[in-house]
Order: sequence, then structure tokens, then C-alpha cells
Amino acid sequence: MEPVRTAPEPLPAARRRARQIRIAAVIVLLLGIVSAAAVYWRGRNAVDLSNDPSMIGYDKSAARQMQMYYGQQGLVLQQLFDSVKNPGTQSLIIGLSAGLLAVACFYVARLVERDIPPED
Repeated sequence: MEPVRTAPEPLPAARRRARQIRIAAVIVLLLGIVSAAAVYWRGRNAVDLSNDPSMIGYDKSAARQMQMYYGQQGLVLQQLFDSVKNPGTQSLIIGLSAGLLAVACFYVARLVERDIPPED
């Protein structure tokens, strides 16, 4: 006689929640990678206006004026904002943010699963 098969026991609520959080982490990571690649690809193909001959010397005078009004910190802040406009920097920020969010989700899932009592 063949043994009677029973349906597998459903996962406890905490384990199911941890699994859902891990799935969300993977989705966030994949969306972050795809978004970062799209931002980089679109920004790389954008028209570069920095080589415009009519703008020769503008950056130098703008930097000097920024330094006169706001000091060295203002100049550094302006350079930081200018570097954020670079598509490579933007895609790096998107990728790092998605990675950090995914790591946080994995950590929370581990904490949720750790609170599950062991099965005997």
C-alpha cells in the first residue's frame, strides 16, 4: 500500500514575509541596475555643449565670481553640483542607492527570519 501524501505545510507568516522582502530586494536591485544603465546610455548620447566656442572663458569667470561671493566652499559646492550633472555620476548614484536599499531589505529579511522559532 502506498503512503498517503499530505499537502506540504504552509510556510509560517514570518518566513513568508522574509521571502517577500528578499524578492523585493532583488527587484529593487535589478531595477536599479537597469535604470542606471538607461541613464548612462541616454546621457552618453546627449549633445555636449561644453565645447561651444562662444562659451570660451565662461567657466573661468563663473568660478572666479562664485569664489568671490561664497568663498572656497561655494566653489567646491558648485563643482560638486556640476559633477552630478555628468551621466556617469548619476548612474553611479542610482546604482549605489539601489544596492544600499537592497542590502537593507536583505538585512530586514534576515532579522525577520531570525525571530522564527526553530522547527523540531
